[in-house]
Amino acid sequence: MNLLKFNIISLLLLILFTFIILFFELSFMTTEDGVVEYLSALFWLIGVIFSFFVIKTKKRKFIPIIFLFVCFISLGEEISWGQRILNVSTPDFMAQANKQNELNFHNLHIFSGGSTWQHFFKTGEFNYHQLLDTQNIFRIGFITFFFLFPLLIRLEIGARLANTAGYKKPETYFTIFVLFFIVGSFLITSGKTIDERHVIQEIREMSFAFFIALYFISVFYSTKEKELQKSN
Repeated sequence: MNLLKFNIISLLLLILFTFIILFFELSFMTTEDGVVEYLSALFWLIGVIFSFFVIKTKKRKFIPIIFLFVCFISLGEEISWGQRILNVSTPDFMAQANKQNELNFHNLHIFSGGSTWQHFFKTGEFNYHQLLDTQNIFRIGFITFFFLFPLLIRLEIGARLANTAGYKKPETYFTIFVLFFIVGSFLITSGKTIDERHVIQEIREMSFAFFIALYFISVFYSTKEKELQKSN
């Protein structure tokens, strides 16, 4: 499998998909239970499958195990643990605590403090909800894994820890693309309406799942190729 070609085509398809939605104003694709949401769930499922495959093939498994857990939880949360698929009603105590009245945790009021950051930047007033916001926690983890770890492994101690944990550095072109796509998705929200920002936000959330799935597909096949080369 030509991983370089596969990754480049996949990344270009993401750009094309994003362009089509934004240019043709296909906001209906980003609504609840829309195409983008189910694509996100599909990518998380792929992340679960391939992180599991990586666990089976690599000797050092800490990082893949962490991501298996992250992908599984994200998949469950994305589909509200099958609530609408199975037509399960939300318990009263959960409905009162959840801002969307759904059977998930990331929409609980205590974990939904993202808007308080806007309040903080405007007023300087801090709210503890900012620390518990699930989106912010995930973004910090994502940035650390894809951008900070590649820098830390340049240090000897960082390289040793990465090797022990089973961390594989993403390819440079992959990291650059992820950086430009994520940063670009924040920049283009400037001057947009609330509805337009919501569309971009949903695409960005889907892209997180897409990038993680693509990363573990690459790790799995590159590991298999190395095994084949050794056997030959």
